[in-house]
Amino acid sequence: MEFNLEGQKNKIKTRKGYTLVGLAIAIIVTAVILILVITLFGASIAAWWNSRGEASPNINCDTWAGAPAGYQDKITAAANKAGIQPALLGAIYLSEHNNNWYTPPGGSWTADTPNEGNQGPFQIPNKDDYAEFLDKEGFKISSVGRSDWWNDFDTAAYAAAVDIKNGFKWANKPINSSDEQAIVFAGLWYNTGPVAAQEWANGGYNLSVSPSSKPDWGNPGTQQYAKRTWTNFQKLNLGCKAFTPSAGASYIQACQGGTTTTSSDGSIIVIDPGHGTPNNHAGATGEPGIALEVGLAVTNQLRAKGYTVYMTRGDPNGGGIDTSAAPGNNDQQTDEDNKRRALFANSKGAALIFRIHADSSSASTPHQGYYFTYPTYPGSSRDGHAGPSQDTAQKSEAIAKALSAFMATGQGLTKQSDPKSDTAGTQYGRNLVGSSWSTVPSALIEMFDMTSSNATSSSYKVKMATGIANAIASAVPLGTSSQAQTATSTTPGCKIAGLALEVVKDVAAKECSKGDGCRNNPSKYYDSVAKNNLSIYAQFLQNSNYKSWGFSGSDRCYGKFPGQAAEATGFSDCARFIGYLLRQTGADASFPAGGSSDQHDYATEHKDKYDVKKFHNISELQPGDIVWTEGHIEIYIGENTAFPGFTAASASLCNHGPIMLPQTDSGMTTRIRVLK
Repeated sequence: MEFNLEGQKNKIKTRKGYTLVGLAIAIIVTAVILILVITLFGASIAAWWNSRGEASPNINCDTWAGAPAGYQDKITAAANKAGIQPALLGAIYLSEHNNNWYTPPGGSWTADTPNEGNQGPFQIPNKDDYAEFLDKEGFKISSVGRSDWWNDFDTAAYAAAVDIKNGFKWANKPINSSDEQAIVFAGLWYNTGPVAAQEWANGGYNLSVSPSSKPDWGNPGTQQYAKRTWTNFQKLNLGCKAFTPSAGASYIQACQGGTTTTSSDGSIIVIDPGHGTPNNHAGATGEPGIALEVGLAVTNQLRAKGYTVYMTRGDPNGGGIDTSAAPGNNDQQTDEDNKRRALFANSKGAALIFRIHADSSSASTPHQGYYFTYPTYPGSSRDGHAGPSQDTAQKSEAIAKALSAFMATGQGLTKQSDPKSDTAGTQYGRNLVGSSWSTVPSALIEMFDMTSSNATSSSYKVKMATGIANAIASAVPLGTSSQAQTATSTTPGCKIAGLALEVVKDVAAKECSKGDGCRNNPSKYYDSVAKNNLSIYAQFLQNSNYKSWGFSGSDRCYGKFPGQAAEATGFSDCARFIGYLLRQTGADASFPAGGSSDQHDYATEHKDKYDVKKFHNISELQPGDIVWTEGHIEIYIGENTAFPGFTAASASLCNHGPIMLPQTDSGMTTRIRVLK
C-alpha cells in the first residue's frame, strides 16, 4: 500500500507475518513476534470461519458522492453479507487509496498499478490463507482464477468485510459500533495487523504511543491512515439506516397508539355535548345548555339499551375531559378544549364519538331541521393538525350518513334542506379540531337553528334525543358492532403491516427503483441478481431458510434466472409475500408459505388464531388485515407517511414484486384478521 502525504510517499507494511525492523533486531525477538502473529492470525481465520452466516445489519446509505458506478452497490452488498456497516468498508477502501475512489487503468484490477502491489481493490494481503474459505462460501474462486481472485471486486470486498468484522470480534468489541475508537481500531486492524491494533487498544487508544510491535509507528502514514478511516466513515455514514422490520409500523397512522376496531360483545359510545366548558368560548346563545340537555337524555337511553356511555362533560356519574386552564387566546383555548374531547374518546376506545350542537344563523327564517357533518380525507383543522386518517374519515362518513337516514324515517324529526347539506342530510368537508384529532369515528349533529321554534320546544327536544339514541343503536348495533382498541407498533396487525411497508421500501431501493415492483420487467430483477443488489426479501427467498418452509412452488416469471435451472424465488407470488409477513413477524410460524387458497383455508380452520369475515367497505379494515379473493391475496396497510395515499401492499404473479397500491383491489371479498 502506498500513500502520498504532504508530498512524501511513505510505504506502510501490511499484514504478511511480521515487519523486519532491521538486522539489528535480535533473532529471538523476531521469532517471538512471528509466533505471536501466526497465533493471532490463525485465531482470526478461525473466528472468521465461525462467524459466517451471522445476522446482517442490512444497512443502506444515501448516494456516496464521487463513487464510480457500481462501487457503492458492491461495497454495500459485501458489507451487509458479512455483517458490518457499509460506510466502514467504504472508508477502508478510500483509506487504502489515499482518500480517492480509485479506478485502475482500463478499469481492470488485474492490471493493477505496480505501486499497489497487485493486491486488488481492497489491497488483500495473505491471499492464500483465505482462498479455501472463500471457495466454501460459494464465491467460485476458480471461475475468477485462483491466482488473482483478489482482483474480483465482489470477492475482495467480502473478504475485506469479514476480516474487519473479525477484528471487532477478536478485540471483543461491538461489531457495528460507530464510535471513533472502534472505527480507528478497524482501520489499524486492517492496515497494520492484529498485533499492533490490539497493542494500541490496550495502550488506551493513544495515537501518539507506538505499539511495541510497530517501531515504525512514527511514520505519519500509519497514524494518518487510522485517522482518515474515521473521517471517511463519518462522511459515508450520513444517511445510512438499517432495514428494521419493526420500524415500518412507525409510518402507519393507526398504529401510533390510536385505535383500531375489533369484534366485541358491547359498544362504547362517547357523547360530546358541545361547548359549555371554561376553555370553550364558542357556541350560540343557549347552545351549551340545550346540547347538554339532549346529551343527557341520549346517554340515559343508550345506557338503558346496554351501551357503555361516557360523556365529555356533565355526566352525573362523573368523569369527562380535563377542564384546567389552557394557554393562548380564546381561539387557541377553544381548539385545545376540542382536542381534549377527541383524545378523551380515543382513550376510551369508542366505537363512536357523537358530538351534539345547535346551529346559529342570521337568516330571517331560521331553519328547523337537523343535518350531520363528518370529516374528509385529506384535510386539516384550524389548529393546523392534519387528520383524521383516511380509514377513520371513511368510517365517520358511513356512520354519519346512516344516522341521518335513520332519523329521517318515522322519528317525527325535520331534516335540513339547506343547500350546504347534501341529500342525505350530511355535510362533508368539515375538518373541525375535534374530528381532526379523532382516531375513532366521529359524527356531529346540528339539531336545529337556536332561534327556531324547535329550540324552545321541550317535546321536540325529547323526540330529538330519542331519534339520536335509536339512530346510534341502528348504525352501531350493540353486540355486533365494532369496539375500538388501542393499536401500537407491537400489536400483531401493525407488526405485519409494518414489515410489509419495509419490504416494499427495500424492494424499491434495490431491485425495482421505480417503485413498481419491476412490473412486467423480470430482466430488471435479473439485473439486480447479477449485481448482487437484492432486497432482504429477495435474499431470503433464495436461501435455504425459505426452502425449509417446505414450499417449493415456482415463480415462472421472476425467479428462474437466465441460464440457471435453480428453483424460482417467488418474488412476484402474492401468496409467498403474505406467508413471509406472517412467519417473519412471528404472527404464525405454521401459516402456509404459499398458495392463496391454502392460506384462506388454513385461516378458516384455525378460528383460535384468525377472524375470517366477508367485508363490503374499506372502512371495515384495519392495518395487517389479509384481504383475499379466489386466486389473489394482499395485505391492508392503512394510511401511512411512507407512501401517502397508498393503503395496501401486494405482489402479483408474473406482474410485479411487492408494491404499494392506492387501495385494496376491487373484487376482494374476505378479510382475515390475526387474533392476539
